[in-house]
Amino acid sequence: MQKQLQQIIAEIDAGLTGDDTRDRQYLRECSDKYKEEPNQLEIQRHIGRHMATRLSEEERKGFEEAFNADKARNKQTLVDVLNLVKAKDIAGAEKLMAENDILDGYSPDLMRDDGVTTYLEFENPIEEAYYNVKMKPEKRVVDVGIPFKTSYQLAAFVAVEKKELDRALRILETGIRRCPFAADLIFEQGEVFKMQDKLQDLHKSMTSNSEHFYRRGDVAHYFRNLGWYFSSKQDWDTAICCYATSAMWQDHPMVNNELTYIQQTSKRSMEDMTKLVQNPESWKGILEKQNLKIIPVDPLWIELFQYFGENAEKEGQYAYAANCYHLHYDLTQSEEIKARLEACVAKLPK
Repeated sequence: MQKQLQQIIAEIDAGLTGDDTRDRQYLRECSDKYKEEPNQLEIQRHIGRHMATRLSEEERKGFEEAFNADKARNKQTLVDVLNLVKAKDIAGAEKLMAENDILDGYSPDLMRDDGVTTYLEFENPIEEAYYNVKMKPEKRVVDVGIPFKTSYQLAAFVAVEKKELDRALRILETGIRRCPFAADLIFEQGEVFKMQDKLQDLHKSMTSNSEHFYRRGDVAHYFRNLGWYFSSKQDWDTAICCYATSAMWQDHPMVNNELTYIQQTSKRSMEDMTKLVQNPESWKGILEKQNLKIIPVDPLWIELFQYFGENAEKEGQYAYAANCYHLHYDLTQSEEIKARLEACVAKLPK
């Protein structure tokens, strides 16, 4: 089928003359000619790219203005929904989402993948670079700037508030597929699994995404969720080590609360628990039995932070370089990176 697609694309390209007026008419005819093909989505997008390059300056400007206005309107709708959610007006948020056909977040048909392209959303260029290096996708990957994550996050929140947990999981599954490194969506999925007492699903969600977390707070959250899982299984030693490791990455009041719960439920002496909590060497061995690492972060993230930071710094893009170095320092606490971060910040306009 891929060979057939390439043959059709080659046939379309061969008919182009270089005369914009004639080519636009020709491309419209091609659009009609191939609309029943199995690969019609890829073909129509290929034709669309040709059409876009043959618009007059006035047409191109009008198209860009309409496209940007549509994007701004959609983003404003999400802001309005968020404000209703913050005001605890769930009914109002649901009504507004229904009116804009985003009750389950953006439709999967919006920028639907085809045989040539995968459409995803990334928070920053480093995520996109990581995806391409790590996943080695066969198709090209494109981020078109649509706020998929926000739409699915809000839709899932409303579904949870209505106690429609299965629906929330379907929404989150779509969101994670669209936004593979969106920690907010992954952790929200974990919370729904907790509500449904789906322990194994929680464990799978956390461990399968462990290398995708690249912020200190997210790594800490990951270990808190694993602590909850092992505590629910009454594997007290592993739970204690998960909570202790979480606290190593970032302080959070939930850690002490959960350790207190474990001490009271398991009848462990405070002295015994304190001895384990204060012995990081013991954590390593206990966690390794569960195929867990104290440092689950993929080293590729750190390499990319430094690579993008150094390139941005050379180009004089000090704000972006500082952001890259901040992500690096957040994970590594490297004094060298801290110095480079501070040097970039010092060069920013006052």
